[in-house]
Amino acid sequence: MTQPTISQTLQQALQDHSSGRFAEAEKLYRHVLSQQPKNADALHLLGVLHLQTGRLTSAIELIGRAKTINPTVAEYHNNLGNVLWQNRQSADAVAAYREAIRLKPDWADAYNNLGNVLHSQGRFDESIAALEQAVRLNPNLADAHNNMGNSLRAIGKLDEAIAAYRRAVQLKPDWADVLQNLAAALKQQGNFNESAALYLELLDTRGNLAEVSNNIGIALRSMGRIDDAIAAYRKALDSKPGAEFHNNLGFALHCKGQFDEAVDSYRHAIGMKADYAEAHHNLALTLLLKGNFPEAWREYEWRWQCQDFPSARRNLSQPLWDGSALNGRTILLYAEQGLGDTIQFARYVPMIAERGGRVVLQCQPQLVRLLSILPGVAEVIPANASQPLPRFDVQCPLLSLPMILGTTLETIPRAIPYIHANPQLSAEWAARSAGFSGTKIGIAWAGSRGHKNDRNRSLPLSMLAPLSRIPGLCLVSLQKEVSDVEASAVRERNLIDFTDKLADFAETAALITNLDLVISADTAVAHLAGAMGKPTWLLLPHIPDWRWLLDREDSPWYPTVRLFRQKTTGGWPEVVRRIEHLLAK
Repeated sequence: MTQPTISQTLQQALQDHSSGRFAEAEKLYRHVLSQQPKNADALHLLGVLHLQTGRLTSAIELIGRAKTINPTVAEYHNNLGNVLWQNRQSADAVAAYREAIRLKPDWADAYNNLGNVLHSQGRFDESIAALEQAVRLNPNLADAHNNMGNSLRAIGKLDEAIAAYRRAVQLKPDWADVLQNLAAALKQQGNFNESAALYLELLDTRGNLAEVSNNIGIALRSMGRIDDAIAAYRKALDSKPGAEFHNNLGFALHCKGQFDEAVDSYRHAIGMKADYAEAHHNLALTLLLKGNFPEAWREYEWRWQCQDFPSARRNLSQPLWDGSALNGRTILLYAEQGLGDTIQFARYVPMIAERGGRVVLQCQPQLVRLLSILPGVAEVIPANASQPLPRFDVQCPLLSLPMILGTTLETIPRAIPYIHANPQLSAEWAARSAGFSGTKIGIAWAGSRGHKNDRNRSLPLSMLAPLSRIPGLCLVSLQKEVSDVEASAVRERNLIDFTDKLADFAETAALITNLDLVISADTAVAHLAGAMGKPTWLLLPHIPDWRWLLDREDSPWYPTVRLFRQKTTGGWPEVVRRIEHLLAK
């Protein structure tokens, strides 16, 4: 019987290889190599087989030998790049792909591979350039469009990324990975409806996938569909218990007002992953809202390790203050979050000064003039200033003070007012407002639009329209950020508008001194009025920020503040009716 030739044996090996009969293929490749040890094709194909079966070290050696024997074959360099990349040798993989492209300049797949590994190195602009070349050479290469979407998304070009993902979906409609990428990009863009629809489609096509259910929950929660989000998170947990799923479920339960269940979910997440910063931080916020301060303040220190926390912990060589007597040492206290937070926790400055220290306060520029006359402060400096910090011995972020000092509900510093307006400025504002008759009421209806919960805590000016119709009232706008539409509404409702003269919070405080009442959404203005001891009516969403606690009309932080809570989510009309009724009396 005639023995098959080397060429025939190699062809049979390739057929077995392509059909997944790896053991048979390897035996034939090795037979060829026993006859021809320098058969580059056999070495290359055996190396590819080892790559496919996870034997990366031998794959690199085999394909490397093939490349040495015949360095002009682009496929050898491309597959060497593949195995080097899987072996986490990304720099060598880039070199291999570039050599494949040099040998075969019109090879779209090699450009796609190069783009992919450059993406993994964080070289997104170079990745995009390689992938653009891939799709120019082969517009129907779905993988390149998907990879292009990934790199564009990484640099924040969401519109272009979504367009790339959509092209990949057109070319390969049933490709679940690209559908998931598209859904994630749409969610990041804020298009929660389409994002959720795609995730639901993924469930239909790929079964009850935990990750898909979790992402559906995120999209649904962002749309305000809390009950549906909770169901999606529970479905994810039924499929595959995970710390992230418990954390997300806890947040949704918090948003629904099921705070005890939220705490349980966060504790489950922490039990599965002890260093899960986001779960610790979320647990802290729920415990603070429930008034469980001692544990909450400890958990709140995890905020610095959360990926989306708005400020980073300061890298200071001086030690964190431990609460001990200062004995003449200088302490740097610094703002870390919003304007309202700084105003609220500035109340601790006099207490710390009483411990024998010199207090330097670093805060937002808008607050420097206001807080420069704070009792106990020696120096107030603006944050983000170019000049170096003054000398100090110990330091502490403002919102860590309650933990260090052991603040409970009963021991919140209540010396109100602790913020005062400059007397000269107050006199100037008294002159400006002298001609206005009636009860002077300052109103602020919206906080910073960058706040992640702004859509719940703020309300449109139009909601407060009934107040402008009550006889005997003089409404004064305290709203600093006003859209063009709102500016027109301010004029139409005859609101007194001095906001162009409110250069900073020292001016706002001086104006508030001359008012009888402040009515505000949950904004820095409300904190300022409360810290000044001005009667203040605060409009709160159904699920309020942690500092306003639950089921009470007063605030232990600000004794002159009265709380008006939504009875249902979005129920501003009913809140305004209550206020209107009281004002009309």
